Amino acid sequence: MAARGGKPFDNALSQTVSVPGLASLTVNQLAANVALSAKNEPEQIITTTLSASTLEKDIKTATSAWLLPVFNPKTKKEERNGPYVWSDPKEITDELLKSSTKIELDHIAGEREHNEHHIFKYSAPIGRYMYVQVERGMKSFGGYTLAKRVQHVVQVPPFPAQLNILGQGALLALSGEKKIAVMVRDLPGMKMDIGRVLPAQLQHLVTQSEGNFDKPQFIGAFGMDNLTERFEKKVPLPRLKQGKAHYEALNLGDYLKKDGAGAGADKRGIFLLRVQGYDPKLDRKTVKKDEEEPLDPEEGEQEGRSGEGNARDDQGEPSEREDFRLLLVTDLGILVKRSFDGSQDVFVQSIATGQPVAGAEVDVIGKNGLTLFAQTTDATGRAQFAKLDNLSRERTPLMYLVKKAGDMSFLPLNRRDRGLDFSRFDVGGVRNTLLPGTLSAYLFSDRGIYRPGDTINIGMIVKPASAASWAKSVAGIPLEVDVTDPRGLSIKREKIKLGAGGFNELNHATQETSPTGNYTVSLYTVKDGQTHTQLGSVTVRVQEFLPDRMKIVAKLSSEVTEGWVSPNELKAKVNVQNLFGTPATHRRVDATLTLQPAYP
Repeated sequence: MAARGGKPFDNALSQTVSVPGLASLTVNQLAANVALSAKNEPEQIITTTLSASTLEKDIKTATSAWLLPVFNPKTKKEERNGPYVWSDPKEITDELLKSSTKIELDHIAGEREHNEHHIFKYSAPIGRYMYVQVERGMKSFGGYTLAKRVQHVVQVPPFPAQLNILGQGALLALSGEKKIAVMVRDLPGMKMDIGRVLPAQLQHLVTQSEGNFDKPQFIGAFGMDNLTERFEKKVPLPRLKQGKAHYEALNLGDYLKKDGAGAGADKRGIFLLRVQGYDPKLDRKTVKKDEEEPLDPEEGEQEGRSGEGNARDDQGEPSEREDFRLLLVTDLGILVKRSFDGSQDVFVQSIATGQPVAGAEVDVIGKNGLTLFAQTTDATGRAQFAKLDNLSRERTPLMYLVKKAGDMSFLPLNRRDRGLDFSRFDVGGVRNTLLPGTLSAYLFSDRGIYRPGDTINIGMIVKPASAASWAKSVAGIPLEVDVTDPRGLSIKREKIKLGAGGFNELNHATQETSPTGNYTVSLYTVKDGQTHTQLGSVTVRVQEFLPDRMKIVAKLSSEVTEGWVSPNELKAKVNVQNLFGTPATHRRVDATLTLQPAYP
């Protein structure tokens, strides 16, 4: 029951708390996995998770691994029908480890020297069994130790099948090789679906998809078949060592339209590429047994051999592996800049040379696929369009379409992933206004902090807020300055007239008895003799202060790098020095010691 009364709890409240002891370090998880390196190559790793962080050198010394024999030495040769399944660590003896192969473990350094998660890189045949142990006595940060030897038997996992379109982005230069590379690993073959987007269907590519520009995701039942003419290419892949990558190059130049010999022939270089794993055996026609080609004995032997071949039962269906990419083969690069008034400038440049493209046709395409506005780029590669925000329904602007000499490029409007990322740049500030005659002001002080009795010096810069009015003079415009003290009282009001260039200065002399705290200086416009709109303000501080003249270093008389400090004979040592180099003697030191429970 509470001290102030009230209804008591029906049942007693209890909770189990684990109290750490000297031997409380444990290995929570130890497993063999496969991870991809920075070069997109699979690597065999052992992951270890501990209950407390340990030094990398300590766990590296304590961890060992052995590759166990294929067959159990205790079984007779005639009874060995297949590889022995090692599962129980109790079967692992010192005698067995003598006939096993020790595996070299390479510890991968982490971000921190102390860590609960550790990773070891190793090399072992796929499907074999490993014995991994962590020796007892290993210490963690805080002084906890591993009381018992940790033993695990793990099987080397297979490399996962992989199929990826290499590279980033969606742009291929028309003046280049027009080739896209595909990386395949542990698949018997791959199928390429090359969809060439029809120019009349381009608006549907934008309206019926979402996601990133280079990997669009179609909405509902809409797909490649709705907007492309499709080509298919099947590529049987050679048998390689398990885990080894194979690279194929697809030349999109073979699928560019070549109708017409003139320079204005439409090349139509917008493609949707889908690559998918497949098994070439499914394409073999059913024939009579007497006409069926005999199976190559070597092929059958390789299929049953561990670590070889492409199609494996543990990888699932090859068709489950696929990748998708939008590819734009063009030499026309597009950059659109939106001005503050809503107008847009389109800049077209050559990807091959980096020079502006003059004479390119720039169209604003609406949601229904019709052209809303059209311009031709000038010698600087620029075309300008008025504000497009007022258009709606079927005339809603959808994309920019640029054409020249059979080359074509497009840029969707209002797509988040097409906007320039400013996160690495300091682009903060005050937004310009569109209203004519609006002023903006910037106020600043010479020091920011003053003693009572000092003179506060404030500078003021005033200019038109609209960029279109920057050339207009602001000289002679009446404004009013208001100075308030820390109590919120107005201690000075002064009407001023802007000088040439919009720069003015205000001086306010404080008194020895002036209150300390923050003083605010505000600048206002004047209407009917009264303050109207605040243009800007600045805050300064008035206070009594002395510069630092000493430095202090404090530490305990007994310090340890890990664990707890005994409170017996524990003292605090304080060293005080003058900044000009001599000991600060005869100084009074006030100290506060705070103790709180903590888990190291």
